[in-house]
Amino acid sequence: MIQLKQNTACEIIIGSKNPLTDCVDGKTPIEALTLGDITAAIYKGTTRSAITLTASGGDNNFTHIADGYWKLSLTAANVNTLGQLKITLRDDDVFLPVSEVYEVLPVNVFDSLFGTDKLQVDITQINGENTNGNNATLKLKQLDIRNAESTAIIAKCTGANGHGMDLAGYGGGAGLNAKGGNNSGSGIKAEGGSSGDGFEALSGYVAGSGIRGVALSSSGHGMILTSIGGSSKDLNAKEITGIQTQTDKIVDGGATADNVAAIGTKITDELTESDEYIDKTATPWQIVMYKKGDTETEYARKNLKDINGNDITSESQVIGKIEEPG
Repeated sequence: MIQLKQNTACEIIIGSKNPLTDCVDGKTPIEALTLGDITAAIYKGTTRSAITLTASGGDNNFTHIADGYWKLSLTAANVNTLGQLKITLRDDDVFLPVSEVYEVLPVNVFDSLFGTDKLQVDITQINGENTNGNNATLKLKQLDIRNAESTAIIAKCTGANGHGMDLAGYGGGAGLNAKGGNNSGSGIKAEGGSSGDGFEALSGYVAGSGIRGVALSSSGHGMILTSIGGSSKDLNAKEITGIQTQTDKIVDGGATADNVAAIGTKITDELTESDEYIDKTATPWQIVMYKKGDTETEYARKNLKDINGNDITSESQVIGKIEEPG
């Protein structure tokens, strides 16, 4: 079956299988006709419409090619209905009845078959669920999304307590492996709602960390926490003992009184802002942590063994001769 493009004028061959032949002997090709004597019709599905054949200048020109094969011009209106199209020609005194069947295709389908266009395929269902109502679940082995214009992935939960994304690693793999941009882009940028958390990290069941920050360069930071002032905090810790540092080296510089005082200031400013750290003991390598206004309840005690490479556990060090800060 020959395919035609919907709503597109075209020319077709009548006698595609056999030429028009004499009605008496059934074999002699018909090369001349009186067009006004021919009964011509187009069937679109089951609807018949008569057409008027003309030699030239009309909508349906009908001209001889050679050996009993004829060319018929069709208008866009003749092929405006998808599906089967049938053309019949009769002149019982001259030639045997002729009928040709065609298939009218959508423009995109026709051009993808016979042109350079690509077949348009829209996913309307996945596993029987409609995609236009956010009902379907797509399960893939891997999804590679790259967008040079804007956000590559938009994940939003509109339910009561749902997550925008639920990620889980396996073995030594991370649930989310995020890398910042080459210039100043962040690996992860989280913004909380009116009362919700921008980022919530839960530790593993055995020994895993909720958040583990590692600096990969001499000038990089494992984690930077910054508040906007007022009553906001760089880090709001429920228990100060839950904060652990990789090393006891907190401030740079030599073992000076300014550095010892800076230890308490630095921890106060960058960690909790509501806690005050005062050394109440005779050992200068310890910081005792108290909540502001509370001098009785000891929150935690931190042993400082090294400041900028200087061992402060011995009284022979300069640090041992410094008066307590505060």
